[in-house]
Amino acid sequence: MLELKQGATDKVIPFLMVSSANHIDGATGLTPTVTISKNGSALAAPAGTVAEIGAGWYKLSPAAADTNTAGSLILHAEAAGADPSDRECLVVSVDPYDAVGGGLSRLDAAVTTRATPAEILATPANPLATDGTGRVTVGANADKGGYSLAANQAAVTVGTVNTLVNPPPDSAGAAAVNARLPAIPAAVGSPMTLDLTQAVPTANTAQSVGDALNAARAQGFGKWVQAGNILTLFAPDGITPVRTFTLDSATDPTQRV
Repeated sequence: MLELKQGATDKVIPFLMVSSANHIDGATGLTPTVTISKNGSALAAPAGTVAEIGAGWYKLSPAAADTNTAGSLILHAEAAGADPSDRECLVVSVDPYDAVGGGLSRLDAAVTTRATPAEILATPANPLATDGTGRVTVGANADKGGYSLAANQAAVTVGTVNTLVNPPPDSAGAAAVNARLPAIPAAVGSPMTLDLTQAVPTANTAQSVGDALNAARAQGFGKWVQAGNILTLFAPDGITPVRTFTLDSATDPTQRV
Protein backbone atom coordinates (compact mmCIF):
# COMPACT_ATOMS: atom_id res chain seq x y z
CA MET A 1 0.00 0.00 0.00
CA LEU A 2 1.27 3.45 -0.91
CA GLU A 3 1.97 5.59 2.15
CA LEU A 4 1.80 9.38 2.07
CA LYS A 5 2.83 11.90 4.71
CA GLN A 6 -0.07 13.95 5.94
CA GLY A 7 -0.23 17.27 4.09
CA ALA A 8 2.59 16.33 1.69
CA THR A 9 2.41 17.13 -2.04
CA ASP A 10 5.74 15.73 -3.28
CA LYS A 11 4.57 12.13 -3.89
CA VAL A 12 2.20 11.22 -6.75
CA ILE A 13 -0.54 8.58 -6.65
CA PRO A 14 -0.21 6.36 -9.77
CA PHE A 15 -3.12 4.28 -11.09
CA LEU A 16 -3.62 1.94 -14.06
CA MET A 17 -6.44 2.25 -16.61
CA VAL A 18 -7.14 -1.04 -18.46
CA SER A 19 -8.91 -1.23 -21.84
CA SER A 20 -12.56 -2.21 -21.57
CA ALA A 21 -12.26 -4.03 -24.94
CA ASN A 22 -10.03 -6.89 -23.71
CA HIS A 23 -9.55 -5.98 -20.02
CA ILE A 24 -5.82 -6.63 -20.43
CA ASP A 25 -4.09 -3.83 -22.30
CA GLY A 26 -3.41 -0.49 -20.75
CA ALA A 27 -5.63 2.26 -22.14
CA THR A 28 -3.75 5.32 -23.33
CA GLY A 29 -4.75 8.85 -24.36
CA LEU A 30 -7.58 9.05 -21.83
CA THR A 31 -8.83 11.92 -19.71
CA PRO A 32 -9.85 10.08 -16.55
CA THR A 33 -12.40 11.50 -14.14
CA VAL A 34 -10.86 11.09 -10.70
CA THR A 35 -12.53 11.28 -7.29
CA ILE A 36 -11.06 10.62 -3.86
CA SER A 37 -12.34 9.66 -0.39
CA LYS A 38 -10.44 10.83 2.69
CA ASN A 39 -10.73 8.47 5.67
CA GLY A 40 -14.17 7.22 4.63
CA SER A 41 -15.66 10.50 3.46
CA ALA A 42 -17.83 10.71 0.35
CA LEU A 43 -16.02 10.61 -3.01
CA ALA A 44 -15.24 14.09 -4.31
CA ALA A 45 -13.03 15.70 -6.93
CA PRO A 46 -9.42 16.21 -5.78
CA ALA A 47 -7.71 19.59 -5.62
CA GLY A 48 -4.62 18.18 -7.35
CA THR A 49 -4.03 17.52 -11.07
CA VAL A 50 -4.26 14.32 -13.17
CA ALA A 51 -1.78 13.52 -15.94
CA GLU A 52 -0.83 10.52 -18.12
CA ILE A 53 2.41 8.63 -17.45
CA GLY A 54 2.26 6.10 -20.28
CA ALA A 55 1.35 2.47 -21.09
CA GLY A 56 -2.05 2.93 -19.44
CA TRP A 57 -0.62 4.49 -16.28
CA TYR A 58 -1.82 7.84 -14.97
CA LYS A 59 -1.05 9.86 -11.85
CA LEU A 60 -2.70 12.23 -9.42
CA SER A 61 -0.35 14.93 -8.13
CA PRO A 62 -2.16 15.74 -4.87
CA ALA A 63 -2.58 19.15 -3.34
CA ALA A 64 -2.19 19.64 0.42
CA ALA A 65 -6.00 19.61 0.72
CA ASP A 66 -6.03 16.05 -0.71
CA THR A 67 -3.65 14.60 1.92
CA ASN A 68 -4.59 16.63 4.98
CA THR A 69 -6.55 13.81 6.67
CA ALA A 70 -4.79 10.85 8.27
CA GLY A 71 -6.16 7.43 7.40
CA SER A 72 -7.26 5.67 4.22
CA LEU A 73 -7.19 7.68 0.97
CA ILE A 74 -9.18 6.02 -1.85
CA LEU A 75 -8.74 7.07 -5.49
CA HIS A 76 -11.42 6.10 -8.03
CA ALA A 77 -10.91 6.78 -11.76
CA GLU A 78 -13.25 6.35 -14.71
CA ALA A 79 -12.88 7.04 -18.46
CA ALA A 80 -14.62 6.02 -21.68
CA GLY A 81 -12.97 2.95 -23.22
CA ALA A 82 -11.44 1.75 -19.93
CA ASP A 83 -12.47 -0.26 -16.91
CA PRO A 84 -12.88 1.72 -13.67
CA SER A 85 -9.71 1.86 -11.59
CA ASP A 86 -9.36 2.02 -7.83
CA ARG A 87 -6.31 2.66 -5.66
CA GLU A 88 -6.05 2.83 -1.87
CA CYS A 89 -3.33 4.78 -0.06
CA LEU A 90 -2.55 5.39 3.61
CA VAL A 91 -1.99 8.92 4.91
CA VAL A 92 0.19 8.94 8.04
CA SER A 93 1.43 11.69 10.36
CA VAL A 94 5.08 10.63 10.10
CA ASP A 95 7.19 10.86 6.98
CA PRO A 96 7.89 7.27 5.79
CA TYR A 97 10.43 8.62 3.32
CA ASP A 98 12.61 10.40 5.90
CA ALA A 99 15.59 8.09 6.44
CA VAL A 100 17.01 10.02 9.42
CA GLY A 101 14.26 10.87 11.91
CA GLY A 102 11.13 9.46 10.28
CA GLY A 103 9.82 12.98 9.95
CA LEU A 104 9.10 13.24 13.70
CA SER A 105 9.56 16.96 14.16
CA ARG A 106 9.53 16.71 17.97
CA LEU A 107 12.66 14.56 18.11
CA ASP A 108 15.96 16.18 19.02
CA ALA A 109 18.19 15.43 16.03
CA ALA A 110 21.31 15.64 18.19
CA VAL A 111 19.98 12.85 20.41
CA THR A 112 18.97 10.57 17.56
CA THR A 113 22.46 10.73 16.04
CA ARG A 114 24.23 9.52 19.20
CA ALA A 115 25.39 5.95 18.75
CA THR A 116 25.54 4.68 22.32
CA PRO A 117 23.57 5.06 25.57
CA ALA A 118 26.75 6.34 27.21
CA GLU A 119 26.88 9.27 24.79
CA ILE A 120 23.24 10.09 25.45
CA LEU A 121 23.78 9.97 29.22
CA ALA A 122 26.87 12.15 28.89
CA THR A 123 24.77 15.17 27.83
CA PRO A 124 23.93 17.30 29.63
CA ALA A 125 26.92 17.29 31.95
CA ASN A 126 26.01 17.92 35.58
CA PRO A 127 22.28 18.52 35.05
CA LEU A 128 22.03 19.04 38.82
CA ALA A 129 24.89 20.45 40.85
CA THR A 130 25.56 22.60 43.93
CA ASP A 131 27.25 25.97 43.96
CA GLY A 132 29.18 25.27 47.17
CA THR A 133 26.75 27.09 49.46
CA GLY A 134 24.12 24.38 49.79
CA ARG A 135 22.04 25.69 46.88
CA VAL A 136 21.03 23.40 44.01
CA THR A 137 21.74 24.73 40.52
CA VAL A 138 20.84 23.37 37.08
CA GLY A 139 23.64 22.61 34.63
CA ALA A 140 23.79 23.69 30.99
CA ASN A 141 22.81 21.50 28.03
CA ALA A 142 24.53 22.03 24.70
CA ASP A 143 21.57 20.78 22.67
CA LYS A 144 18.96 23.04 24.27
CA GLY A 145 21.01 26.13 24.95
CA GLY A 146 21.09 25.72 28.74
CA TYR A 147 18.67 24.97 31.53
CA SER A 148 20.12 27.46 34.04
CA LEU A 149 17.78 29.10 36.53
CA ALA A 150 16.68 32.55 35.47
CA ALA A 151 18.15 35.49 37.37
CA ASN A 152 14.79 36.43 38.85
CA GLN A 153 14.06 32.95 40.19
CA ALA A 154 14.95 31.94 43.73
CA ALA A 155 17.54 29.19 44.13
CA VAL A 156 16.64 26.06 46.05
CA THR A 157 18.47 26.06 49.38
CA VAL A 158 19.27 22.95 51.37
CA GLY A 159 19.38 23.72 55.10
CA THR A 160 21.88 22.42 57.67
CA VAL A 161 20.72 19.75 60.14
CA ASN A 162 22.09 19.76 63.69
CA THR A 163 23.20 16.30 64.77
CA LEU A 164 24.72 14.88 67.95
CA VAL A 165 28.26 13.97 66.87
CA ASN A 166 30.51 11.68 68.93
CA PRO A 167 28.30 11.54 72.05
CA PRO A 168 30.35 11.43 75.27
CA PRO A 169 30.39 8.43 77.62
CA ASP A 170 27.95 8.41 80.54
CA SER A 171 30.71 9.45 82.91
CA ALA A 172 31.45 12.64 81.01
CA GLY A 173 28.79 14.57 82.91
CA ALA A 174 26.07 17.07 82.09
CA ALA A 175 28.42 19.72 80.67
CA ALA A 176 29.72 17.35 77.98
CA VAL A 177 26.17 16.31 77.10
CA ASN A 178 24.98 19.91 76.91
CA ALA A 179 27.90 20.86 74.69
CA ARG A 180 26.76 18.34 72.08
CA LEU A 181 23.08 19.20 72.10
CA PRO A 182 21.86 20.97 68.90
CA ALA A 183 21.25 24.66 69.34
CA ILE A 184 17.65 25.83 69.58
CA PRO A 185 16.71 28.60 67.11
CA ALA A 186 16.69 32.07 68.64
CA ALA A 187 12.98 32.42 67.98
CA VAL A 188 12.28 29.44 70.27
CA GLY A 189 14.49 30.30 73.23
CA SER A 190 17.90 29.72 74.78
CA PRO A 191 19.80 26.42 74.34
CA MET A 192 18.44 23.54 76.39
CA THR A 193 20.48 22.40 79.44
CA LEU A 194 20.31 19.38 81.73
CA ASP A 195 20.89 19.46 85.50
CA LEU A 196 21.66 15.89 86.51
CA THR A 197 22.40 16.80 90.15
CA GLN A 198 19.03 18.34 91.12
CA ALA A 199 17.24 16.37 93.86
CA VAL A 200 13.51 15.84 93.74
CA PRO A 201 12.02 17.78 96.72
CA THR A 202 10.04 15.81 99.27
CA ALA A 203 7.22 18.37 99.39
CA ASN A 204 5.30 19.36 96.29
CA THR A 205 1.98 20.80 95.27
CA ALA A 206 -0.70 18.11 95.42
CA GLN A 207 -1.53 16.43 92.12
CA SER A 208 1.62 17.86 90.48
CA VAL A 209 4.33 15.98 88.59
CA GLY A 210 6.68 16.36 91.55
CA ASP A 211 4.00 14.95 93.82
CA ALA A 212 3.65 11.90 91.58
CA LEU A 213 7.42 11.41 91.49
CA ASN A 214 7.63 11.58 95.27
CA ALA A 215 4.84 9.02 95.64
CA ALA A 216 6.51 6.69 93.16
CA ARG A 217 9.88 7.04 94.88
CA ALA A 218 8.39 6.49 98.33
CA GLN A 219 6.53 3.38 97.22
CA GLY A 220 9.62 2.00 95.58
CA PHE A 221 12.37 2.92 98.07
CA GLY A 222 10.89 4.27 101.33
CA LYS A 223 9.20 2.51 104.22
CA TRP A 224 5.42 2.28 104.74
CA VAL A 225 3.80 2.65 108.14
CA GLN A 226 0.12 1.93 108.91
CA ALA A 227 -1.29 3.39 112.09
CA GLY A 228 -4.95 2.53 112.39
CA ASN A 229 -6.50 3.43 109.08
CA ILE A 230 -3.74 5.96 108.19
CA LEU A 231 -0.98 4.84 105.77
CA THR A 232 2.17 7.00 105.69
CA LEU A 233 4.87 6.81 102.97
CA PHE A 234 8.38 7.95 103.94
CA ALA A 235 11.36 9.17 101.93
CA PRO A 236 14.36 6.82 101.47
CA ASP A 237 15.80 8.16 104.72
CA GLY A 238 12.93 6.44 106.58
CA ILE A 239 12.26 9.58 108.60
CA THR A 240 10.75 12.21 106.29
CA PRO A 241 7.03 11.58 105.55
CA VAL A 242 6.16 12.11 101.90
CA ARG A 243 2.48 11.15 101.60
CA THR A 244 -0.35 9.97 103.84
CA PHE A 245 -3.47 8.05 102.84
CA THR A 246 -6.70 7.17 104.63
CA LEU A 247 -7.66 3.49 104.30
CA ASP A 248 -11.15 2.01 104.38
CA SER A 249 -10.27 -0.27 107.31
CA ALA A 250 -7.68 -0.34 110.09
CA THR A 251 -7.53 -4.15 110.21
CA ASP A 252 -8.40 -5.37 106.71
CA PRO A 253 -7.97 -2.47 104.25
CA THR A 254 -8.83 -2.96 100.59
CA GLN A 255 -8.62 0.58 99.24
CA ARG A 256 -7.84 4.19 99.96
CA VAL A 257 -10.71 6.56 100.68
